[in-house]
Amino acid sequence: MNDAVMELLPADGPDPDLGDAADLYGRLIGSWDIDNRESDESTGEWHRDKRECHVRWVLGGRVVQDLWGSPERGFGTTVRAYDAELGAWRVHWFAPYYNGFCVLTGSPDGDRIRQEGTQQDGRPIRWSIVDITPDTFTWRGEISDDGGKTWRLEQEMKGTRRT
Repeated sequence: MNDAVMELLPADGPDPDLGDAADLYGRLIGSWDIDNRESDESTGEWHRDKRECHVRWVLGGRVVQDLWGSPERGFGTTVRAYDAELGAWRVHWFAPYYNGFCVLTGSPDGDRIRQEGTQQDGRPIRWSIVDITPDTFTWRGEISDDGGKTWRLEQEMKGTRRT
C-alpha cells in the first residue's frame, strides 16, 4: 500500500465548514473499550464479548471514520460524511469479515444520535447512540422483520473511553 495515502487520510479535526454538524459524531473521536451483547438470529440466544472502537476525523476533516471489532473476530469500519443538502450524515458500514454492508442516514435526536437505513438483505435497521457522556455511550442496533412496523433489539454495545 502506498504510505502517502495513509499519511493523507487522517485529519487533525473537523473542517470548519461543517460548523455545528461536526459535533454530532465529533464527540466520539477517540478510542473505546466495548462490552458487546449480541443476539444470534437463528437461536435467539444472547452472547457477550469484548471489542474495541477507534474513531477519528479523516479526509480533510470532512469525514468521521471508525473501526469496530477485535483482532480475534475481525474489524468493520463506518464512514460518515455530512451532506449539507440533506442536512444529515450519510453513513456506510462495511464488515467484509461478516459480509456485512449497511447504508444509513445519521441525524441528531435530542442528545442522541439516530441512524436509520437498511442492511444488505433489505430489512430496515435502526442504530442509536444513546446515553452519551464524555467517557461513555451505549450503541443499540435494532432490526425490523415487517417493514418497520415493529423492531427488535439485536445488539447493544456499551463503550468506555480509553484514557
